[in-house]
Amino acid sequence: MQGIIWLASYPKSGNTWLRAFLANLFSGEADPVSFERMSNFIPSEALSAWYLDMFGKDFDVTNDRAVTRNRAKVQARLTAGREIPVFLKTHSYLGQERGHNIINLNVTIGAVYIVRNPLDVVVSAAPHFNLTLDQTIELMADKDMKSQGGGKLVFEKPADWSTNVRSWTKRSHPSLLVLKYEDLLQDPKTHFTKLTRFIQLNKSEKEIKRAIENSSFKSLQTLEQKDGFSERPEHAKSFFRKGETEQWR
Repeated sequence: MQGIIWLASYPKSGNTWLRAFLANLFSGEADPVSFERMSNFIPSEALSAWYLDMFGKDFDVTNDRAVTRNRAKVQARLTAGREIPVFLKTHSYLGQERGHNIINLNVTIGAVYIVRNPLDVVVSAAPHFNLTLDQTIELMADKDMKSQGGGKLVFEKPADWSTNVRSWTKRSHPSLLVLKYEDLLQDPKTHFTKLTRFIQLNKSEKEIKRAIENSSFKSLQTLEQKDGFSERPEHAKSFFRKGETEQWR
């Protein structure tokens, strides 16, 4: 089966948790998969390297217009010649930028969307973005919210929280699985098994259980303390903060 399966979410909603689970499930190893290997298993769609490889080292990854014009081509190229699905992470909403689709649906075969209580997202996102709670709330309500391209990543466009969630989940579809962060915390076995079956991986109950344990929040915190995590902002003390619900209270 050729095409992209998206792991999509608003920032700080559990996307990395899903990636860690799947990386551990794919590996089938006894020990937790490193963050570097996780990123190789399921990379970000916004990697600048895709554009530099396709268009040459002179391509300006900070030029949002150029990125927007070529985004669909890059995504299509990632699937070319592959007989198995390509898993890609994204925080962008399922919509357009400058009249171009951000997500190339022509090469999409499925999507997993994880949604988290926005009140808890605020608490988690504030230290990640180095903002106050009030500033984070304003950011999450900004329909034009867009990350800045440059360095290792081109821009992503999450838009506001409501638009992001609605764009991915407003229509039910057999190729779309919507997971709630809170459900994964409360009953990981049931919902991670649902994810495993959705992407049609033939894994045993024992293998799923081990992948859950190796991608637990405690395991991810231990990995970050030991090896660091390249996705942690320089100003943040850690990427994996608490991973709990009801923190907003």
